[in-house]
Amino acid sequence: MRALVVLTPSESKKLIGKAVLAIDAVKKARESGTVVIHPSSSTFHMIEELRDATTDGLWVCGIVVPRGMCIARENFESTATSGGHRGPGDFPHAWVVKGGQVSRGDRLIDELNALGPEDVYVKGVNALDPEGNVGVLVGNRTGGTIGVVVGAAHRRGFQIIAPTSLAKYIPIPIREAAQQIGVRRTDKTMGLPVSLMRIPAKVVTEVDAFKIITGADAVVVAAGGLGGGEGALSFALRGTTPEVEEAYTLAESVKGARVPSPNLQDCRTCPRQGCDFRGRADGGFLSVPPIPALA
Repeated sequence: MRALVVLTPSESKKLIGKAVLAIDAVKKARESGTVVIHPSSSTFHMIEELRDATTDGLWVCGIVVPRGMCIARENFESTATSGGHRGPGDFPHAWVVKGGQVSRGDRLIDELNALGPEDVYVKGVNALDPEGNVGVLVGNRTGGTIGVVVGAAHRRGFQIIAPTSLAKYIPIPIREAAQQIGVRRTDKTMGLPVSLMRIPAKVVTEVDAFKIITGADAVVVAAGGLGGGEGALSFALRGTTPEVEEAYTLAESVKGARVPSPNLQDCRTCPRQGCDFRGRADGGFLSVPPIPALA
């Protein structure tokens, strides 16, 4: 049997999140170990499902918005309350799933140092290359939270899982793309200057998600759209009749998925150094009307 489905970026993220939660290693870690989930649009729906409620507090950190590279206002405010000296290892916003309970608030480095080979860290990424590698944009000169996570993974042996939409595909290897930008080497930036860091991770895409949950094969056959379908991907599904029927129903179940609009810092009062929009009254000149926040 064959079928055709269309998923917007948010719908893809919800689909992939369901698949990550269905991976054996994640299910085992949820029951008898620990799963740490970094807040992002790629993991937003995972937390919703685990808590059976809309996430509260900081749900996204670094973001790409129409005006350029930015950081959620809540991230600024969190740093400000610590006197501006908070380091990446002190990050208190990661979600921790342990013994079926979901919590947050402890320092990231403390959570990471408690993980072992049977535990899992889930992190959204910004790029997927032809070799299957993924990369994260980093605005911190010392590597940010992902630098802390990768270092801890080497020491402690836990697995990093990267929910990654195929919409994040770039046509060159990340090692080459990373050479083109950098916090210190970019002369002008729409927003904050960033670097690109390749990370070791198990990648889960929409294609993987359909296979993990239903057994159906999926192939991207088109990209893009209009009227809210910008960035959408179209997938051809193939398999046995039960597999494709289940995959089609799965795609229907994520239709309409959305994330809240990011809460942006006012460029006129933003304290972040290095951004070309800092202090400009027209800093949001590339902005578009936001999508209403989830109720």
